[in-house]
Amino acid sequence: MVLMAGLAVFQSCEPEIELPVLTDDEYPRIIGQWPEKSGNQLGMTQGYTDVEFTHYVQFTPSNLCKGQWYLNGVEYAQGTTFKFTPETAGEYNIKLIVSTSKYQTSREMILFVKESQQN
Repeated sequence: MVLMAGLAVFQSCEPEIELPVLTDDEYPRIIGQWPEKSGNQLGMTQGYTDVEFTHYVQFTPSNLCKGQWYLNGVEYAQGTTFKFTPETAGEYNIKLIVSTSKYQTSREMILFVKESQQN
């Protein structure tokens, strides 16, 4: 009997959590690691030829956002994940634009690709 009373106390103490209602009036946010800028220069990350580079982020409100990735200014992929296997060394500009029907935000980085050291 005491056990049942204890369970009832624990159940009644849980507050109801109200989840926020997100609309397209929310400004989109990009969540995830991104290379730090240095002054006006874009953040840089490094990769290698013939090795897949993957960058994953999340954005919110997720059910109302569209994520469009660009590689050197050309539409490349959609969604939360960017995957690219460079064939040549050099610098690549990667940009993500996340938008709702009313707003958009973006992030940008430089992928510096070196030749792979394959034996």
